[in-house]
Amino acid sequence: MKFNYQKNLINQQLNQLKQRRPGLWLRIFGNQKALAILLVIILVVVLIPAVKNYQRRLAVNREIAEMKKDINSFTEENNNLKEIVGYLESSQAVEEQARLNLGLKKEGEQVVIIKDERNNNINETIKNQEENLNNPERWFRYFFGRL
Repeated sequence: MKFNYQKNLINQQLNQLKQRRPGLWLRIFGNQKALAILLVIILVVVLIPAVKNYQRRLAVNREIAEMKKDINSFTEENNNLKEIVGYLESSQAVEEQARLNLGLKKEGEQVVIIKDERNNNINETIKNQEENLNNPERWFRYFFGRL
């Protein structure tokens, strides 16, 4: 008897559990729509930071590529400047600058200066024309140039 009584009690408890409303988790995981919505929300929460991280990585890679191009151009410019400095430090460059700028010459050389009189004549003609202009015309040319 005692055994039957315990068996009946257990059966009653099982029946009560079956009749209870399902819990929240059981309702969520038992319903396919709710489960799909929950999975989409989780997916969105995970994907948003991943996409932002990917965009940052792309921006950093672009910036690195630009900096590498800058480094290459600066290296090339540096090499060109080293060549120029090497030339300017040579005795040939010093001699050339002394001849052009200072008018120096080597022993036994003769210096010839060729004057370009065409430019002098043009400059004198322009000055003469400007002197013949009256004051308003001079101001007009000053502000607006030759029209």
